[in-house]
Amino acid sequence: MANRGDALEQYILSRCRADGYHLLSKTDPPVRVIKWLSGNQFKGAYLEEGKLDLTGSANGYHVEIEVKDCKGMRWPLSKLRPHQLHQLRCLQKDTALSGLALRLRGPNANSDYVYLVPARRVIELVDADKKSILLSDLQGLEERGLVVRHEYGTAGSITEFLELIVDTLKET
Repeated sequence: MANRGDALEQYILSRCRADGYHLLSKTDPPVRVIKWLSGNQFKGAYLEEGKLDLTGSANGYHVEIEVKDCKGMRWPLSKLRPHQLHQLRCLQKDTALSGLALRLRGPNANSDYVYLVPARRVIELVDADKKSILLSDLQGLEERGLVVRHEYGTAGSITEFLELIVDTLKET
């Protein structure tokens, strides 16, 4: 299965490293190689359900983030796998800083954003039987200081974004 969020994960990590921030890393699911095909390709089997996509520390706090990339203005919550939701719930209960980094694109080329939605907000949406996260929902939450937005592909500091994430996650 292709990982649509892989490019976004790499983007976040490369921006972190460019800013001298090396404490966040990608977490690959545990896979057993069954057969090598060619080059770097192989046939494999998942050994267990993976952890959230990015893990590390920021400003002395343990941080875990699930990364999702969407080509539209809405992201179906059904795409959050049960084990990912379970991990968000556990991390929230254990007071770790966790959430969902969600890339949504608005109606024009100038609206390509990555939103950090704290685990608490994601859980509230799921528990309220909400079907999707809408761009308009996130814009409303941003106005209230409950989510953080970064304009994808801009020169803005991703470290600044991560510091905002930590502040936002601590307050929720």
